[in-house]
Amino acid sequence: MEISCRFPGVRRRSRDDCFFFTTVRDPTSRAISAWKNKLAEPDEIFGPLRRMGVTSRLDFDQFLEVCAKWPAWALNHHFMPQNLLLSKPLQAPDLKVFHFESLSDDWHMIADALEVRGAAVRPVLGRANASRRDCSRDAPVSQAARRLLGRIYGDDYETFGYDRP
Repeated sequence: MEISCRFPGVRRRSRDDCFFFTTVRDPTSRAISAWKNKLAEPDEIFGPLRRMGVTSRLDFDQFLEVCAKWPAWALNHHFMPQNLLLSKPLQAPDLKVFHFESLSDDWHMIADALEVRGAAVRPVLGRANASRRDCSRDAPVSQAARRLLGRIYGDDYETFGYDRP
């Protein structure tokens, strides 16, 4: 959320040759990953989840039920819809939005745009903060979870061109 808050100021001070881009992630796999990384896998329950009233391990459907009870804007940035996190940057006509799932294919376009502007770019795109287990979009998602994902992240599916589960 920090980027969103600072974007207008950065945008006002930017040069004509700046390249503004962001990546978004499939809302379903992002939600599964957040649940695994912040609730299912760690030794302790993530602090923001405790503040939301979560005191014990929850399955994915239960996690979504808790998130759905909160206003989307009040969710921790790990759970907040991406269209809200990026609300200010998305208003910029020159913002390029890339999908996380195809970032390795798109990396050459990003690297070229940055190199043209004088930035040093890594030739290989690295990966950090990966969940311990696969968060595949192909994992079974219950009907209840589909309904909740649509309720919480419906605008993300539409805004960023992802298929609903």
